[in-house]
Amino acid sequence: MGFLVLGLAFAILSPAKAEERDVTGEFLFGPETSESKACEAAEQKAKQEALRQVLGERFSVSEQLSCREGKAGTDNPDCVYNTFLWSEIDGDIKQAVRLGNPVVDKTLGASRCVVAMRVEVVQPDTAPDPSFDFQVLLSSIRFREGESLSFMVRPSTAMHLAIFGWAPSHDRTTVTRIFPNTFDTEALLKAQQDNPIPSEMGGRRYGFQASFPAGLKQDFVDEYLIFVVTKRPIAWLESYAFEEFRARIREISPPDKRVVKRSYRIIN
Repeated sequence: MGFLVLGLAFAILSPAKAEERDVTGEFLFGPETSESKACEAAEQKAKQEALRQVLGERFSVSEQLSCREGKAGTDNPDCVYNTFLWSEIDGDIKQAVRLGNPVVDKTLGASRCVVAMRVEVVQPDTAPDPSFDFQVLLSSIRFREGESLSFMVRPSTAMHLAIFGWAPSHDRTTVTRIFPNTFDTEALLKAQQDNPIPSEMGGRRYGFQASFPAGLKQDFVDEYLIFVVTKRPIAWLESYAFEEFRARIREISPPDKRVVKRSYRIIN
């Protein structure tokens, strides 16, 4: 799959420095989850914590949803794995090693695995442009079947927007562009204004709707949105393989882009 860029707008980044962090990850699990899978999930949590420590506000608590479900309060391992992949969209891990063996505390109802790790997180060589920023507001972060979703985007200056959706409960390997689309073709946002998505005109022709996967026996599923704004237009493809999308985002230098990630939950 190829990537299209208009003109010579963006620089390809050279290898960047890495910062090292010693972190721990904890995973609570019930009898339906194996010890090995639980400790793998604890490892993902540790890596996510390293990304948060090094990259700061990009992984704020407001962007995370709890992966705990059920009366026992145990974690959902698929949710943990998905949130780690999602957090790594615009953050790279150079190396990660376990420090000693996992510590497993087995109790009735909910056991616990704790993993200690040393993680190297890649830091970009250049910083984002502080004057090039935007805010995103979702109509809600929790939905039931058939409820409508909409977004409001307020940019600091004129910028070009693309929104991508990732629904790992359906397809973990594909990221799909949901805006701009056939019904909403104008990707240039107006500065210092609330830009609704769908737009006022586009909303008469289409909308976004929550849909819980048929046959899935879970309390909830999480879906993810990636809002990417750039200083110049990019001819984005309609869909990308997950790793290709990550590579495409990394090709754009930090001063020329902003990436905001949001998640929402669909309740069964």
